[in-house]
Amino acid sequence: SFMISKLINKRKDLLKNITKFITHTDFTKQVFSQGVIPKDKLVIKPNFLSSTENKIKSILKKKNAIFASRISREKGILTLIKAFNEIDIELDVLGDGPLLNKIKKDNINHNIKFHGSLSRDKVCKFINNSKFLIFPSEWYESFPMTILEAFREGTLILASNIGSIKSIIKDKHNGILFEHGNILDLVNKVKWILNNPKECDQISLNANNDFKSKYSSDVNYKQ
Repeated sequence: SFMISKLINKRKDLLKNITKFITHTDFTKQVFSQGVIPKDKLVIKPNFLSSTENKIKSILKKKNAIFASRISREKGILTLIKAFNEIDIELDVLGDGPLLNKIKKDNINHNIKFHGSLSRDKVCKFINNSKFLIFPSEWYESFPMTILEAFREGTLILASNIGSIKSIIKDKHNGILFEHGNILDLVNKVKWILNNPKECDQISLNANNDFKSKYSSDVNYKQ
């Protein structure tokens, strides 16, 4: 990002010498093509993960919700904590960051448990065993690996409708979207999930099929 910004701001003429730029989603392609890089030089290639043999379980056989990201304001953690004061389900918070100690100190909700920074293997096990993963980011993301991990594990994802996330998740097809920063909308979407397990299982299956057809390492290697 630093090098690209320097090229754009100081030596824009050098961009003519580059044949192709790889970007992650339709959204990032649109952002970069706004007077900066010609569209015909931008190609989309998403992030990817290796496949696993993990079994997909019904949401009714899973427990808790999960947040697995940096504990900072822009990742939506404050919105999430406020929303869960209105929701009767346990939330596992995975990750570290500048707000972790303050949030742990101020938290009075016994349904929220903090686990700190964990290995990716442990994070994926948490995701696999969770009813749904919440990705409440309030700034532009490129292509979050956590979303792909949820797709791969067959775990429903509830994410904010900002930036590239809308290019990856189609509402009620392969995930659920809520208005970023909107506590009430987040609460309502969680309640919808808990009241509609069959629909959620189908959405999770669609997401897993998307992973296999678009985001696995085999598919990405061919791209």
